[in-house]
Amino acid sequence: GHITAIDEPNLTKQNSIVHLKPYEAGELASQHARRVRNVLTLCSVIMVGAGLGWGGHFALTGHHELVLLDIAIVLIGLTIGFLAKGGQNRAASAILIAAMWFVLGLLSVFQDIPSAAAPRSVHQYFLPLGVAGYMLFRDEPGWVKHGVAGISLTLFYVLASSNWGLQTDL
Repeated sequence: GHITAIDEPNLTKQNSIVHLKPYEAGELASQHARRVRNVLTLCSVIMVGAGLGWGGHFALTGHHELVLLDIAIVLIGLTIGFLAKGGQNRAASAILIAAMWFVLGLLSVFQDIPSAAAPRSVHQYFLPLGVAGYMLFRDEPGWVKHGVAGISLTLFYVLASSNWGLQTDL
């Protein structure tokens, strides 16, 4: 049949049926890279803001170990923002995921220990972290994107099904 262009640049009309033209692979890759950079920048801002806010709170309440953790979160957030701004999305994504595994793991084991009065809750952040990791590493080999999601889900499962933790004054 005869194909004619219609008003929209990405659409064609063939026998009164509208079809989408395939995008160029480079265009989709650059869109994804831009979105990843935006997500990393947002995560950076959130990490810096949360680290400063909670760090101030813990400093006022005398929990100096948690202040150190919040300083680390601020530094990691700044690093991720700097890398994302420089177009180094892969490095920023790897640092973000690894740092969040570490921070959430520490909080789950040392601070958010389940009891009869209150269950553990920090481990639930591993679920969106797995989804975020899958999306951040979308263009990486399967073992990377599935591995990041799998590790996050495994950490969620282990911490959700366990009452294990180390009693501290935190």
